[in-house]
Amino acid sequence: MRPIPATIVLLIVFTVGCSKSTDSGPTQRITSEREHPFLVPLPHVAPIDVLIVDGRRFENVRGIRTFYLPIPSMDAIMFVTQGDTYHCTYHVYRMDTREDVSIPMTHSLFGYAIGSTHTNLRKDSVEVNSSNILLCTLFNEEDGKQRRRCDTIDLSKRAVVAEKTVIYDKEGKVIHEHEEPPPF
Repeated sequence: MRPIPATIVLLIVFTVGCSKSTDSGPTQRITSEREHPFLVPLPHVAPIDVLIVDGRRFENVRGIRTFYLPIPSMDAIMFVTQGDTYHCTYHVYRMDTREDVSIPMTHSLFGYAIGSTHTNLRKDSVEVNSSNILLCTLFNEEDGKQRRRCDTIDLSKRAVVAEKTVIYDKEGKVIHEHEEPPPF
């Protein structure tokens, strides 16, 4: 029996596919996965976080494990896909109509803490206010202050219509408010 050359073995290992770790959502319609591009660990090759909703695949989603936040009052979920640098896309996926409302952003820190159990430093949340959705990140600073950054989405316009940052002191009193002017 002839030995198999090392290059053939490596070629087979690299082309076999991806290794996956999967976590199903509350229904079988939502699956979150972390895919590793190669079976053999390589330096500088990061895993790819994937969210699959109703068979639609969204790659490079922000967050940890589940990668989405539910919006029960709208029968929807919200998640963020990462683009270049801080560019991203907000997604509001309507579970009743299977519609994905995509809203591109040029800069945003929202979404990195989705699914995190370590909310003592940072927490992402979704709030519904009349016809708008507020995507908020609460940052707990080391000095006891809190910074709350919210993006307001108008679904009828399919756009972010407001960005606001509020800083609170240790007692929870507002010490600074700032609204960003458009465009976002």
